[in-house]
Amino acid sequence: MNPALENLFGEEYKAKKNIRGAVDHVEASEEQRLWSDCPVLRPKDHVNWLHHFIALELNVSRLIAGWIPATPSLEWRMEMPYFMFEDMRHAKCLRERLAELSKSSAGIEPSGAILGLLESIAPAESAASFFHEMFGQLKPAILEGYRHYLQRCDEILDGPTVYLLKQIILEKERQMDFAKKIFQADPLVPTDSKDAFDYAAHVKSCLELLGSLAPGCEAAIPFPANPIRDPVGPAPALELHDPKLKRSDRYPESTRDSPVHGTLREIVYHMATEWQVISPMCYAYYKLTKMPFEFFVDFSRHIWDECRHAKVGFRRLRELGFAIDDFIWPSADQPPESVEDFVTMLTLIGEACSFKRKRGSIIPFLRRGDYRSAILPTVDCSDEQLHVSYGARWVPEIYKRYRADERQLSEIAQEVRETFLDKYIEKNKINVLEPGKVKQINRNLPLFCSAIEFSNLDFSEY
Repeated sequence: MNPALENLFGEEYKAKKNIRGAVDHVEASEEQRLWSDCPVLRPKDHVNWLHHFIALELNVSRLIAGWIPATPSLEWRMEMPYFMFEDMRHAKCLRERLAELSKSSAGIEPSGAILGLLESIAPAESAASFFHEMFGQLKPAILEGYRHYLQRCDEILDGPTVYLLKQIILEKERQMDFAKKIFQADPLVPTDSKDAFDYAAHVKSCLELLGSLAPGCEAAIPFPANPIRDPVGPAPALELHDPKLKRSDRYPESTRDSPVHGTLREIVYHMATEWQVISPMCYAYYKLTKMPFEFFVDFSRHIWDECRHAKVGFRRLRELGFAIDDFIWPSADQPPESVEDFVTMLTLIGEACSFKRKRGSIIPFLRRGDYRSAILPTVDCSDEQLHVSYGARWVPEIYKRYRADERQLSEIAQEVRETFLDKYIEKNKINVLEPGKVKQINRNLPLFCSAIEFSNLDFSEY
């Protein structure tokens, strides 16, 4: 019986609604019994499969993020976020397909078995061991799960799902090939061969105990205890760094620390320094578990963008004849005291204040015929506009979920600017400004950015 149709068509619908032999409703157990031997998947079956893989992709991407700060290789740190981004793109496509099949607004949570698996294999003695088994065992098992799902689909009935699965499978296969190339180009060596062997055996036994990365086991499984006594990750207390980088707690202050200091080409160096935000962003991605699914879609893209900017900055510096050890590189050892504050300062201060400097370099580069350098800030500014919009979207949500703070974005931004300016004045030993002047600066974003941005740049110098 459909009340909406009865209201629309009245007595005519009531007279014709009874079709001989039609059954509008049976008990759920009876319906399940009748469908039990059906070889094809119903829409509600697809909902279960899609929920499973969406939750799996999200939580694997978070686990990868947790291990990036424990990775003592600059190259690996700049490459791994691509996999987070692509995994979340897969999850986003699956989520869109799920919305076509189900209007349920239930959260995307992994089953007890999947959650137990990821928690059991998360600790490892080194990033080398973790990533070897991530791409040597876990990712292949996920790929097999997708292949199994595709085999269960009907090519015609399930066409939209089949289309997505074929694309995801192809890209997962490419992930394996890409990871192999990274391992070959920059091999990470486990810190302890016995621990590495024990960890690999542990991951294998956990996957065997689970049996398959297909949906089916909702209950928690008693996985064996992780054999690693002193894991370095995920989310280490101290960030690991590449030993080839000469690091400092501040930007270069003379040409001794940067041969392009104060000149137009410092913009290229600034692009390369964006590697320093990768780990803090990954700490945030790993720890902000209360955030909605869409946040991780956006933030995985944001992290990957910073990797792209850093990689192209390093590439251009090499093209200009510089080596990595010609520079000191600003970075921190400690994770952010507050990942909520870090995300806020990154998007509403660091990126929001960078436009004038970056845009102002484009024409000077072009006038010198340096198109390869000019394109860097051009693309960067386009990406940064997107990142600032992410901050505008998600910072109030972060404050609401983690601090029960319902303030508007403008109020949060002004408070964060005040905190940042106080720390900036203290760190740089600047003469304390009059209270009225500080308030004036904090209320005006362009004025604030002018106060904290690089003041020693001279774009007439190449």
